[in-house]
Amino acid sequence: MYFENSTVKLPQIGEIKVVFHKTVEGELKTVTFSKSCTGKYYISILGEDGKEVPVKQAFSESTTIGVDFRITDFAVMSTEKMVENPKYLKNSLKKLKVLQKS
Repeated sequence: MYFENSTVKLPQIGEIKVVFHKTVEGELKTVTFSKSCTGKYYISILGEDGKEVPVKQAFSESTTIGVDFRITDFAVMSTEKMVENPKYLKNSLKKLKVLQKS
């Protein structure tokens, strides 16, 4: 790959002009080519720069919570806080019933 010339060389096709959104620093690991349903091609480049990722905060019981997703309640957390189910379908059906009448 030539980042200065904005080109990518493919084995059977040759050099293709591309638009890079970011530069890859360090050693290139993998390159994945994909085509969207609209006919556009995308390149995903994975590189390794050798830098360590800093750990922001260690996990502990005081900083970790568990979340249980249910049907009746949307979520129940290990801190005993409950999040109500928003019931989007039920509200949408009521609105649809009113709109169909009009």
